Amino acid sequence: MGKYPKLRVVQVTYEGGDVITTSMAGTLTNKEIKEYFKIGKKFNIGSAKDKIRAVKSVVILK
Repeated sequence: MGKYPKLRVVQVTYEGGDVITTSMAGTLTNKEIKEYFKIGKKFNIGSAKDKIRAVKSVVILK
């Protein structure tokens, strides 16, 4: 069984002040992560009901 690259850790701040820390594939580059979480791109961050929010900032922690 081969070794997998360590997961990347990303902190995303959304409009309204929500902050979510998430893991992403270890093979992704910083550029790819920032393209995915592009400023202004909208995501549904709701858990029980829809909560559509735009990305305000992205910090790559690992």
